[in-house]
Amino acid sequence: MKGVQSELLAYVKKKWLIYVLLMISLFAGIFLDLALPWFMMNITDSALIGNIGQFRFVLIIGVVLLGLTFIQNYYDVLVKNYISSYIRNDLRVRLFNQHLKLPISYFNKIKSGEISSKIINDVNVVGDLMGSTFISLLQGPLVALAAFIFLLKIQWQLALVCGLIGPLIILIGKVFGSSMRKVSGKLQEQVAHSQSYVQETVKNIPFVRTYLLGRTVAEKFQGLTKGIFHYDIQKGKAQAAMQGSSQAIGFLTFLIAFGLGSYYVLIGDITVGALLAFIQLLNHVVWPFSGLAQVWGLTQESLSACDRIFRVFKEKRQFDTFPQKHEVGRERSNISMKNVSFSYNEENKKVLSDINLEVEENQFVAILGHNGSGKSTIFKLLLGFFPYLGSIEINDKEISKMTYTELMSYFSFVSQDQYLFSGTVLENIRYGNLDAKESDIITLLEELKLYDLINHLPNGLATEVGEGGANLSGGQRQKISIARAVLRNAPIFLLDEATSALDYQSEEQIQEVLLKFKHERTTLVIAHKASTIRNADNIVVLDKGEIVAIGTHDELINNNTYYHNLYKEYELVNEG
Repeated sequence: MKGVQSELLAYVKKKWLIYVLLMISLFAGIFLDLALPWFMMNITDSALIGNIGQFRFVLIIGVVLLGLTFIQNYYDVLVKNYISSYIRNDLRVRLFNQHLKLPISYFNKIKSGEISSKIINDVNVVGDLMGSTFISLLQGPLVALAAFIFLLKIQWQLALVCGLIGPLIILIGKVFGSSMRKVSGKLQEQVAHSQSYVQETVKNIPFVRTYLLGRTVAEKFQGLTKGIFHYDIQKGKAQAAMQGSSQAIGFLTFLIAFGLGSYYVLIGDITVGALLAFIQLLNHVVWPFSGLAQVWGLTQESLSACDRIFRVFKEKRQFDTFPQKHEVGRERSNISMKNVSFSYNEENKKVLSDINLEVEENQFVAILGHNGSGKSTIFKLLLGFFPYLGSIEINDKEISKMTYTELMSYFSFVSQDQYLFSGTVLENIRYGNLDAKESDIITLLEELKLYDLINHLPNGLATEVGEGGANLSGGQRQKISIARAVLRNAPIFLLDEATSALDYQSEEQIQEVLLKFKHERTTLVIAHKASTIRNADNIVVLDKGEIVAIGTHDELINNNTYYHNLYKEYELVNEG
């Protein structure tokens, strides 16, 4: 809790002037709240005694108070909304940026829906907390205190009896508040899980339709919503008990006030106007405390959201500032892996075991192996996604000692998953080099013989790709990924089955270009295409996380049985 409080206090300090304005508005509001009972008391008593002059004066004061009330409420709501909106926006950006700086391993242990739930839902709740909820927590007790002092002036014995409501309702809030916070945290976790499942389902709708999984998916989602329903009910029970108890105590206070107050009027201890003022003031004692129970419940829910958000800020970042461009000398780009081992966690079996590999500058190296042999993991380690045992060097420098910016500047990477953002084809290709001109990109596409990205799409390079490239074919998405990587023009190319979605003719065209650049950069290719394998300068064969063979195609095809059988499998797949 101390960490959460310090984080929230930092926002108060940062926007202290706004909070000063809120406090001024708060005290102005309290003054106006108490002015109404004063008006009721004086207008009633002046009418009863027939004092026309005093009646007119009090009436004029009432009109002035009406105008001031409008102004105070307008600016109070305006300033509260400003501070809430500011904190939401600031937190949303900070949280999004924090996720961009976290290591890849973080995203392996958390679902995307949980991330979006924190950035959208939790941030909104915290914004409300630091605006209206925070002020309400202060306003209620202060209004009640001021009203109680006024009550003492009217009839102190009656005021003391009615003043017992405050401690009772505070006790109720304490009893139910901690329970609500725990339930709210569990409820939000269930909401995040269901949100993740919705995102996964929408993304996989074609698969769901093809395999007739509609009922199965619906039943699983129904199971997830049962968890939400359960904690929603628990939260409702706590709220009902808290509000019901506080409302009952408030109503009892009014019964006592009316009974005793009428008695004091009867014996002439107070006037009728004073009794009306007393009842109105009692509203400001009873309802702030009754409302405080509800506000306290909202506060506990908000603090639960704060806990989830600020836990993310405590996660260790991979880098503290966003990497900028880093030019690396292109005269050499050799890779050395010595005794490299890796597992995704301590309990799992090693994915890679004692990998020793030397890749000379400007070599074209193919990496082969069955699924699960560790091919893609080698790329992930080269890219610095995970810590490892052993040594990995680029140009004789250990990559763990490089800045992240320096390491990334060595690589162009094409994954078997085509990563596209909503936007145009041109924008997605330009991510490879944000300074590239459109004319340069068109020249590159012509050189790569990717004319269809220019001529065959509805709006050419201005065509919207849709979410994740939904408006394009798999081959078009892959072509964009390849063009983006070539545009980046880094000294090392990592191609993870980069042409798997292309037709034969397009693949041949891309292979031709890659081979053209073969001796201008170091290229590592995870391949299942026999043609790619044959053209490699060197072939690395993996099996169960270990290198079982290294050599050229001619060297391995006749001398290594494992490679011979694997290559024949690839040939059969290609022919099929």
